Amino acid sequence: MNPLGPEDKKEAESLRRRLESLTVNLLDSYEELDLIYRTAERIMVNTEIHRQLQLIVEEASQVFEAEWSWIYLPDVHGSAQVFPGRVPQPFLLDILHDRILKGRMPKGRTFTLNALPSDVPDFEPASPCGLHAQVLKSEQEVYGFLCVGWNAPGRFFTSGEAKLANVLGTMASLALQNDSLHRQRREEEKALLRIQEEMRLASRIQRDLLPQSAPRIEGYDLAGYTQPALTVGGDYFDFIPLGGQRLAVALGDVSGKGLPASLLMANLQATIRGQALLDASPAVALQVSNRLLLASTSDAKFVTLVYGALDVKDHRFLYSNAGHDPPLLFPVHGAPRELSVGGLVLGVMDNAAYREEGVSLQPGEMLLLYSDGIPEAQNGAECEFGVEALVRLVQEHRAEPAPRLIERIFCAVREHCGSDVQQDDQTVILIRRLPLNKEGPHPSSVPSAVSV
Repeated sequence: MNPLGPEDKKEAESLRRRLESLTVNLLDSYEELDLIYRTAERIMVNTEIHRQLQLIVEEASQVFEAEWSWIYLPDVHGSAQVFPGRVPQPFLLDILHDRILKGRMPKGRTFTLNALPSDVPDFEPASPCGLHAQVLKSEQEVYGFLCVGWNAPGRFFTSGEAKLANVLGTMASLALQNDSLHRQRREEEKALLRIQEEMRLASRIQRDLLPQSAPRIEGYDLAGYTQPALTVGGDYFDFIPLGGQRLAVALGDVSGKGLPASLLMANLQATIRGQALLDASPAVALQVSNRLLLASTSDAKFVTLVYGALDVKDHRFLYSNAGHDPPLLFPVHGAPRELSVGGLVLGVMDNAAYREEGVSLQPGEMLLLYSDGIPEAQNGAECEFGVEALVRLVQEHRAEPAPRLIERIFCAVREHCGSDVQQDDQTVILIRRLPLNKEGPHPSSVPSAVSV
């Protein structure tokens, strides 16, 4: 065998060093993977964050054979949570936190001190000689430090140990981030439940504000129903008894929907009922309501409203319309007539004036009041239900009791829209003067509530 030459020996030595380096790297990688697996296995069976952090700091004590190990988590109030692994002298922690860790928190960086700063009191042999602080942080927040310390002078924290500390720090940071997300989600769920409960109560209050049933009036058949698009809505309808065999009827639509609209709806109801108690004429009631709403609402809010008084003795309906979809008067024969006399919507112009008109109700004739959520209901092709379809439906089934006819209207609108979500509040009032051969509405035709 020929002896190796100088170049061969040099190449062999280089190969040996590379193999040794590769072996060291493989061992380091194995140690990292083993640490990840071992620690993850332990903390995955403990979902409580305090126990997870305790397991991590205990692992740090064993991996680094450190005389000191703890996790430091300060808060915005200046206090801190401490999870000790090995802390020979607990009284020193406050000093180490104040003199070393607090000042480095804003930087959010890992650091190693092979000797403590001179301003840290030396309590030999209690004080650590060196300290490694692995930062615990996410992209949004710095949580604190995983700290390990050693008592022996000259003991240095190696690059391999720094990698293992980074592994433990990453796992602790993930645990803290997950806990923060879980706590945030729990708070959001609690807030959502509170909102849902408040909305449920608001819906019940709104239902209680609206008529629970239509009044029974001899010679007439009446019904009303509203279906908000959300839990609460901005549509308003009312039956208000007046003196002298008269009944006030109102149907309004507040701009917008949901809770803001429902609050304005309650304001509108109080305003209208106040005018009814004063027995104001429809035109005067709208004029006063307009001024009151203008003073208590923003410029972006307005109300459309039809308000009238039905005189049961004279069979006459005196009304005024503030920019609302015109009610329809259905004669016994022929096309319906729109009732549009009135003025501007409420809450827009201070000096708005309103006119009023009286119409007679002959036996068999009907008044239909509705909000724009009925004719403007759209299907998936953005085709509206329309006033024409509403008129045809009422004329086709006009002989049916008022509650049943209203049911048909809502069912037809739902069928038109299909599976599409209701976009606007929907309300209908129906007033029919019965034919002379009927003494009054059958009790079954005036339920406590319309069912749709």
